[in-house]
Amino acid sequence: MADAVMTLRERQRERTRSDILDAVVEVVASDQADGPLIELISTRAGVSRATIYAHFPGGVDELVESAYVRAAHDFIELVRTYPSGSWEERILAHGLAMLELADRGPAGRFYNVAAAQFGAIVRVQGAGSRRSHDDFVLALADAERAGELVDIDPEEAAYLLAGMVRVVGVRATESRERGRSSLAAFRRLVEGIRRD
Repeated sequence: MADAVMTLRERQRERTRSDILDAVVEVVASDQADGPLIELISTRAGVSRATIYAHFPGGVDELVESAYVRAAHDFIELVRTYPSGSWEERILAHGLAMLELADRGPAGRFYNVAAAQFGAIVRVQGAGSRRSHDDFVLALADAERAGELVDIDPEEAAYLLAGMVRVVGVRATESRERGRSSLAAFRRLVEGIRRD
């Protein structure tokens, strides 16, 4: 059965939701967010408060949570764009994707720093990190089977590496230079768990 084609109304609804979430990212990521968030988001998105609540009845909590989930999905999609041959490349792809996300300005700042100020993201926070962890467990298992992994617990190493990817993102939001330096350190640490 073929996928149903979206109607014009459905496409407009999706576009409005996307515009609102773009506005959430821009407002929350800015250091100048002063005033009621719904008003700021409404102004930035060019829609009424009623339109925001029609799409996100949970208000600010639902807005931030939805924007965070979308950012995590964007990160996961970016990972897939990098080479994924060796187990090391598969791990490094996550650091490269995080650096690229941080380069996207407000999106990187929102995902790595700003959204954490909202308790609403507790339920969804870590989706990208969980995906990194799961990918790392598989990559490290491949390295272990090939006899290329030092004596290290792959599960624990995966948790630590996933945390490092987040640090790359946080450092990259501070400055491009810090992000590159952090990525270089991440690369060297990954190389360090390869058995010689």
